[in-house]
This record gives sequence, C-alpha cells and structure tokens, in this order.
Amino acid sequence: MGIINRFLLFFYALAIGVLAIGALAACLKALPERIWSNELSYAFMQQECLTAAAVFLALSLYFVGYCFFSGKSSDSAASGEVIVVKGGAGDVRVSVDAVRNLAEREARAVPSVRDAKVRIRTASSEDCPFRVEAHLILLMGANVPQVSHAVTENIKAQIRHTMDFSDVPVTVTVSDISNAPVEKRKRVV
Repeated sequence: MGIINRFLLFFYALAIGVLAIGALAACLKALPERIWSNELSYAFMQQECLTAAAVFLALSLYFVGYCFFSGKSSDSAASGEVIVVKGGAGDVRVSVDAVRNLAEREARAVPSVRDAKVRIRTASSEDCPFRVEAHLILLMGANVPQVSHAVTENIKAQIRHTMDFSDVPVTVTVSDISNAPVEKRKRVV
C-alpha cells in the first residue's frame, strides 16, 4: 500500500473513530438526547454535511475497489512467500525475495545489460514450482538475441546450482534500450 493510500486511510479511520465515539456517547446516555439531536439536526442542514458524506462515500468506494482490483495477479508470488526445495536432509524453505535477488544479480552480470527487474511467478509443475520473468534495459548497440540467451542461461545455471531445479522457465523481455552508461556502484567494505 502506497503512502497516499496510507495517508487517506489514516484520516478515514480517524473520522470513523470519532463518529464511533459520538455514537457510543449517545448510546450510553453520556450526552443528553436533546443536545446531540439538536446538533445533529443543525449539522444535517449544512452544505458541509453533504460534502463530507460525498467524500466519505468516495473514499469508501475507493478502498473497496483497491481491495478487489489492486492486488497482484494470482500467479504472482508475493514477497513474503517461500519456495520449498527438497533435499537429502529434508525440505528447505527459500524466500522468493532471495530467488528474485539471485536472478537479478545474474541478469546484471551479463555485458550490455544496464538494469534488470525480475518477477517470480508460481507454476504448477512438479519439477519447478516457479518461473522467472526478467525485464531488461539494454545498452545501445547490444545484440538482443545474444544478450537474452546469455541472461536465460545465467539464471538457469545459477538456480540449477543453488536450488537444484533442473529446468526453470525463464522469460526475457527487453523493456528499453538506453544509451546511458552503466552506473558504477561503490562497494561498501
């Protein structure tokens, strides 16, 4: 959930909390009925009440829509999920983030790759429970088929070596070709 949605949800929850406290006070007779009914009838006559009701309705519909339609697709592995690797000593749970980082590192190791973003998707195969989708930004003048093949082979070899999955499906998509130089990252020692 993004910062704007959190901001909206904070004020929405705060307003609902204030309304709930007011309803509790009215139900428990903490406020005399003549006072809160008079204030309520006055508030309903104001234009601001209509505006506030419209804003609350819009926010409610927005959050309901966000709950139903903003999630990732069902075959996308969430960052908190794990992949189970069966070994001789038993099952080992490997974080999806670890596999994603491994694949991104291998993709960036190929010459002519400026940047790489990797998604791990679930698969229904017994041999490999996931597939890899790599989105690359290449340098100008790169041979796309050669770079794509090298990225695919690097990712497959590293996953085969690290996790003992023999044939992981890897899909490579070139999302951009850039003429900007590769940024040199400083190592922290």
